[in-house]
Amino acid sequence: MKKIIFVGLCAFLFSSCTISYSFTATNNPIGSKTGTSVQKFLGAIPLGGDKQDAGYQSACKDGGITKVGLAETIVTTNGFVTKKTTTVYGE
Repeated sequence: MKKIIFVGLCAFLFSSCTISYSFTATNNPIGSKTGTSVQKFLGAIPLGGDKQDAGYQSACKDGGITKVGLAETIVTTNGFVTKKTTTVYGE
């Protein structure tokens, strides 16, 4: 019984799943530039303080994008740490 619980706990801790995926398209061309912004949470507590921002504006700033063609947001978790990644494509 202890082995079953141990294996189940290990599978839970080392597994990762995508819990949310969304994208937004505009009438602008997708272009060749890509910008990414990431924010991590431990439960509901943001890790890294104010330095992390997973918003569209900081992703655009990262890629030097002025016209957004496509934006996608992916939220993944491993049970303890949640990671939100926003990727923006454009010109």
